[in-house]
Amino acid sequence: RSNMEDNFLNVGNLAEKLDEEDEFSGVSCIPGSLCMLCGESGVTRMMTTKIPHFREIIVCSFECDTCGHKNQEVTFGGEIQAKGCRYELTVLNKSDLDRQMIKSDTARVLLPSLEFEIPAQSQKGGITNIEGILSTVLRNLQMYQAERMEQQPEVGAKVAEIIAKLALMSIGMDVPFTISVDDPSGNSYIESHHVGTTDPQLAVTHYFRTPNQDLSIGLQPSRQAVQDALNDPTGR
Repeated sequence: RSNMEDNFLNVGNLAEKLDEEDEFSGVSCIPGSLCMLCGESGVTRMMTTKIPHFREIIVCSFECDTCGHKNQEVTFGGEIQAKGCRYELTVLNKSDLDRQMIKSDTARVLLPSLEFEIPAQSQKGGITNIEGILSTVLRNLQMYQAERMEQQPEVGAKVAEIIAKLALMSIGMDVPFTISVDDPSGNSYIESHHVGTTDPQLAVTHYFRTPNQDLSIGLQPSRQAVQDALNDPTGR
């Protein structure tokens, strides 16, 4: 599926399915949750699930019966890993678009060939796949393209080139290309197609965070480290 929401693990549907089967689902329902769109009450469903070859995560799903607003996100129970992580995938064919991606809200996603970045903290954490993340970027860029072309034609023309490339990349018609996710909290992931062995298309790096990266994810480095970070013009 090309819509990122369709590619998210739908906890609401999972809960309904498990309830229909009259089995213990492990899904917690919280009625009376505030809808941030209309201000009325909705229902939040939460469950813990284990992602193979990754770790346990908490998936949250909110739905408002009044306005129909839905929202899904992934959290890690406040857990921050000892090291940051960087996953860099070379997409060679259409099947690579199905690789699962977990992106925390502290991660940034980069498409080097397009010189394009999804900044950290610009989206909530979620489960999707490579196709889903590309399709969401494509949809967001298309949203205001008409206004962009009218008000800033030069910028609009450059964005139009990116849109055209993304449209082909999202269906596997413009390969190879590289996509990476860099997460100082260590809570992001791209699926390997070679479990137990090295995946030649996927480079995984675990790194020690800089003081600025600690600060960006809410950790408090030493007083000296904070001062060094504030004095570092590179922002590292």
